[in-house]
Amino acid sequence: MKKTILLILILSVSFITKVNSQNLKKDCEFYKVTTYLLTAISSLDDVKNDNLEKGKALPIIKANITKIDNAYNLIKEQYKNDVDFKEFELWVKGISVSYNKLKEDDAMWQMSYYLIKLNVIDFVNQKY
Repeated sequence: MKKTILLILILSVSFITKVNSQNLKKDCEFYKVTTYLLTAISSLDDVKNDNLEKGKALPIIKANITKIDNAYNLIKEQYKNDVDFKEFELWVKGISVSYNKLKEDDAMWQMSYYLIKLNVIDFVNQKY
């Protein structure tokens, strides 16, 4: 009887944990996109700090955005209802906005990329 109750408890906890867990963080594509995002953010940091010329940074950032979009499209359908995906989606859109603003010489690129940078770093530190 004790073994049966223990088994039921273990199975219940296992089921509840599985239902409540978010699967996005277990996907390799999520880590790829996050890496590409951080690389693009690093390039934007270099432009902001005058360590990299805008002309040299734009192709690097564009290449990362292309990689981000490709990986994002692979996981979009599978995780669109995931709680973390909503925030993740904002990063993808935000980094493109920062790139376009930088390309147009609009000073607002710094604000949007900086907010994404803080958000990505906080998210990764808290959840992973």
